[in-house]
Parts: sequence; C-alpha cells; structure tokens
Amino acid sequence: MTSAKVAVVVVTHNRAVLLREAIDAILAQSFHDVVVVDNCSTDETPELLAAYDDPRLHVVRADHNGGGAGGFHIGCGIAADLDVDWVVPVSYTHLRAHE
Repeated sequence: MTSAKVAVVVVTHNRAVLLREAIDAILAQSFHDVVVVDNCSTDETPELLAAYDDPRLHVVRADHNGGGAGGFHIGCGIAADLDVDWVVPVSYTHLRAHE
C-alpha cells in the first residue's frame, strides 16, 4: 500500500516571521507539495520565500490581496493541478499568539 500524496496550501500577508516557522515545520514533514500564496505582502515575505530551495515548495504572489478566501482559492487551484491525492489548506493563525 502506498502513502497518499498530500499538498498543503498556506496563505500569507505580512507575516514573514510566522511564515518561516510554518514553512519550516511543514517542510520537515513528508508532504508531497507545499503551495504558498503571498497576498501582496509588503514586508520581507517575498525575499523569505525566494530563499527556500526545496522542489516541493510552490510560491505564487497574488496580483491583489484577496484575503484568506481568495488566497486559498488560488492555492487550491494550483494544488489541484499537482500530482497529489489530497489538498489541505493550513491556517497558521494559532501562531499569532506568539506575536
């Protein structure tokens, strides 16, 4: 029996510090793909994402900030085109308690 291939979708806006923690935790696991949608961040998020060198990571910068729902719509659409069995939208809102 083979394991299911799972893609994780993360949406972010101006949360570079939390995003680094979230991506590192996700990439440390056995997910097949990670799709990150940057909702037009104005902080160091684009540079942070560009620094990753992992073929599982797919980054897209939205052309406008469509909020969480808009970002997940974009990300799940991208993930649906990948060779995966499951797409899981992940919220890292719980990490905001550490801000």
